[in-house]
Amino acid sequence: MLQDPNEPQKIKLPKKISKRYPAYELYLYGEGIYAEENRKLMLTGIPVLFLPGNAGSYKQEWLDSRAEDIDYKYHFDVFSVNFNEELVALYGGSLQRQTRFVHECIKVILKLYKGREFAPCSVAIVGHSMGGLVARALFTLKNFKAELLNILVTQATPHVAPVMPLDQYLTGKFFGPVVLCFPFSFP
Repeated sequence: MLQDPNEPQKIKLPKKISKRYPAYELYLYGEGIYAEENRKLMLTGIPVLFLPGNAGSYKQEWLDSRAEDIDYKYHFDVFSVNFNEELVALYGGSLQRQTRFVHECIKVILKLYKGREFAPCSVAIVGHSMGGLVARALFTLKNFKAELLNILVTQATPHVAPVMPLDQYLTGKFFGPVVLCFPFSFP
């Protein structure tokens, strides 16, 4: 059976990671000429990782994966995490697990470029809603190296407090350290 060239390609994760996070997956997008290159994992673009929010899907079309500059000097290799559409805005127990998985995904993504000329040493992250919070939480992990993240863009992320503070873990044990580690100031 032929795979639709515009369908996201599942990235094979190391067994240790797949076993530790069986509900989560990593995907790579590609369209047109990039779909063919991506199937062979001949990546030459700037790695961008999309993190969906509460109950969000990794299939959300938030960025055209063929995005390039006008002179075609640059393009993005767009990855997305499948969090299995978890309801993390209501129950915070999954957020720490998602954060650790994203850390592992960043390392896997960068290994895909190993041996390439001008191999990137960091990724850009776009986080929607709670995905933006998961991205910020990376900085609370003991083994996270800040230089792995080049830029962080958040969309509709609750930066200061949960929208519906129903869960004690969400409000105190997750939000508290994230806000302290990565404070935001608003005018």
